[in-house]
Amino acid sequence: RELSAENIFELQSELAAKIMTELHTQLTADEKSRSHTQPTADLETYRLLVEGRQALIDRSEEGFRAAQSLFERAVERDSEHALAWALLGAALVGLVDYRHLDSADVLQQAETACGRAMELDPSLAESHSSWGGFRSCVRDAPGAIAAHGRAIELRPSYAGAYQWSCWSHLLLGHSAEAPQVGEKAGRLDPLDPAAASNLAIARLATGDAEGALELARRIFTQHPGFDYGLCI
Repeated sequence: RELSAENIFELQSELAAKIMTELHTQLTADEKSRSHTQPTADLETYRLLVEGRQALIDRSEEGFRAAQSLFERAVERDSEHALAWALLGAALVGLVDYRHLDSADVLQQAETACGRAMELDPSLAESHSSWGGFRSCVRDAPGAIAAHGRAIELRPSYAGAYQWSCWSHLLLGHSAEAPQVGEKAGRLDPLDPAAASNLAIARLATGDAEGALELARRIFTQHPGFDYGLCI
């Protein structure tokens, strides 16, 4: 069908429902409600968020900086948009957490953005997971796990919460819990290189070197620009 400004979100909700049916996946009542909620009345803000999320995939410095710029433009257009603040916080956290920068100033900006998302919409899974990403970045792994756990409660189908939770469990040496949440992240988002790399490390922690190697090879096939995979 022809795409227009009037029907884009309706088509998106319909497509999401069809995908869930094909995957034999059940949505919670809250997820069904959110799937019919228009994320913003401003299509330019929506475009900025979509492009920013795409820029984050390879977790490169250029990608994080591009995402930061796009999300900053989104919050300039709509300063009350919780998701835009949460994604801005995640991009800023990524710049530090992936060792692209060592900046207390950027980390402070990340804390402000994540906190703003939590203030605007504490029922949004991304708000909690971005806050959890910040807690992980400052090496508060228990606080990060709690935040990601809340995100999972709010939206059990949110892959990012499981992916970050896997990393936080690894920081604490939880060799049993890390692969469990890592496997969940991989099933929910099989094309995310960060989810695959965290799961690979979790498998290494349990002695499954072959399973880790299989994931590492898949990362380089799907995302050759994901340099963090070299660590595996």
